[in-house]
Amino acid sequence: MSFRNTKMADVYLIAGQSNALGVSPCAGLPPDFKNNGSVMLYQSGAFSGVRAIDPAVCGRFIPVRPGLGHAADYFGLELGMAAALTDGAYLIKYACDGTSLYREWRPPSTGPLPAGFMPNYINPNATAAGAHYAGLIACVRNGLAELKRVYGLRGVLRGLAWNQGGSDALGEDSAATYGDNLTTFIRDVRAALDAPELPVAVGMAYPGGALKPYVQHVRAGQLKAAAALPRVVTVETLDLEIRADDPWHFSAASELELGTRFIEALKNNG
Repeated sequence: MSFRNTKMADVYLIAGQSNALGVSPCAGLPPDFKNNGSVMLYQSGAFSGVRAIDPAVCGRFIPVRPGLGHAADYFGLELGMAAALTDGAYLIKYACDGTSLYREWRPPSTGPLPAGFMPNYINPNATAAGAHYAGLIACVRNGLAELKRVYGLRGVLRGLAWNQGGSDALGEDSAATYGDNLTTFIRDVRAALDAPELPVAVGMAYPGGALKPYVQHVRAGQLKAAAALPRVVTVETLDLEIRADDPWHFSAASELELGTRFIEALKNNG
C-alpha cells in the first residue's frame, strides 16, 4: 500500500515520567466522567524498574479507557487528552517513572554523560543514558507501522505532550542544564521522526519544596526551551492538585485537566 492512497489519521504523542505514564487512581475520577472510546492508544511497556505496564495493553492500539496507566486501577494523560479529542484520534505513549532528561532521556546531540555522574537519585540502577530517548523513537515508529498495518492509516504527527522534569529537579547539574537539554531533545526528536514542525507542549514541573530543591531551575529551563524553538509551548500546572497520599503525583481530577490542557495547547500551536 502506498502512502499516496492511504487515508490519514491524527496522532498525538505522550512522553515523560510518572504523571505521563499514569499514577492517578481511577477511583478518583469524577462521577460524571464520560470516556471517549473513539480515541485509540498504543503504548510501550518500558519501565524504569519501579512500575511496569501490563503487557496485555501494550504493543497494539486499544480504545482509551480508565486503567491504562502503570496498573489496572490507574490512568495517565491519555484520558484527558482523549476527552478533548472530540473527532477521534490515535495516541502513542512512551513514559517511564523516576527518569531524568539528563540521563535516561538524554538526546544524542547532547553527548555522553560526564564521567562518574549518576543523576537518577530515585533509582541509581535505572536504564543507561539515552535509552529512553531511543525507546521513544522506536515506540513511535512501531506505533505508526501498526497503524498502517492494521488500520490502513497513515499517521500524521500532530503534537507531543512532554510531561517530565521532577527527577531533574533533584540534582543541581541536571536542573541547571535542563533548558539546553530540552531544546536539544526536541530538535533530535523532530529530526528522528522527520517532523521538523512537530508541535510540542511542555508540562511545567510542579514545585515540591524540599522534595525538588532545584525545581525552579527546571521550570526556567522549560521556559527557555519554549522561547528558543518554534511551535513549543508550556502548560502550567501550579493550580493543579497533588494527591493527598502522594506528594509526587496528580489527583485524578487534575490529571484529567492536565491531559485536556495538553491537547488545547497543541491544537492552538499546530
